[in-house]
Amino acid sequence: MGADGRNFARCASVGTVESEQHVTVDEPVLLAEVVDEHILVLTLNRPERRNAVNVELADRLGAEIERFDRDPGLWVCVLTGAGTEAFCAGMDMQEFTGRVADGQRTRLGLLETSNHPVVPTWKPLIAAINGSAVAGGWKIASRCDLRIAAETARIGVTENRWNLAAPFIADPGVFATGAIAAEVALMARPITADRAYQVGLVNAVVPAEELLEEALRWARHLCTLGQEAVRGHKKLLYYGRFAPPGELGELASDIFYWMGAGKPGVVVDSTVGPRAFKEKRQPDFTQMFHPARLSCRVCGTVYVVARSGERNGPACCGQALEEQS
Repeated sequence: MGADGRNFARCASVGTVESEQHVTVDEPVLLAEVVDEHILVLTLNRPERRNAVNVELADRLGAEIERFDRDPGLWVCVLTGAGTEAFCAGMDMQEFTGRVADGQRTRLGLLETSNHPVVPTWKPLIAAINGSAVAGGWKIASRCDLRIAAETARIGVTENRWNLAAPFIADPGVFATGAIAAEVALMARPITADRAYQVGLVNAVVPAEELLEEALRWARHLCTLGQEAVRGHKKLLYYGRFAPPGELGELASDIFYWMGAGKPGVVVDSTVGPRAFKEKRQPDFTQMFHPARLSCRVCGTVYVVARSGERNGPACCGQALEEQS
């Protein structure tokens, strides 16, 4: 544990690394830190190559995001790069040319997982863009939901310089308008962080020395919210791009399955947030989606507590109900 209370872990260069079993190796390509219990900070750690992505880093990043997605205790991920020059320079061209010559694998999955072809996780991702995010580096940043850039950052799609392809520019949500997409992708000329903010490619621009703390501030705020609602709205923002306007209501009802009458067999206390609002306090969502269960010692019947804090339901078989462990 560091002096500031953060838990530091280094990702091994090979194999899948589970939550509490990170293996320390010399100069790993990806660093992982758990901050404030629910926030995962991933750092691309190849500063000598401007954090360019090779096969090892691509595989590690995908594995860590899948681990993050599976871990119920991790709610927000912050992604950044080591050093001050680059967030990520995209594909490692030196390794790429060598692999082409040897007939080896050349396609790299940048922030891609088995969960979804475009969305690596429905949990929120924050990009802390500490320097240049170009080519595949911008692809990684653009797949994050929120993007905070250092004043020194540069953003661009530079594949045209080398007569290469950048298929990701057609992904929904990468660019705000067609004109901006054409400027960034066709000109192959990186834009400044301020320009990126002006055209809606990043959410905020801060001094470089304040970048990570600002990203963590945003992450900490997300951790105070209802996590199912956060992930649900991320789904709605994505799928809503493809749904006809007349079907958005049905889409929202399916995503936010606990609202209103809910679905058969689903027991969720949807009043947790509204009651907290009425009582002017911070809501506690810990048991909203995992309600307590009471059982009868005589007949064994199990009752689900449909409303948090209300466990004094009717007795069964003349006996008071007991809470299950």
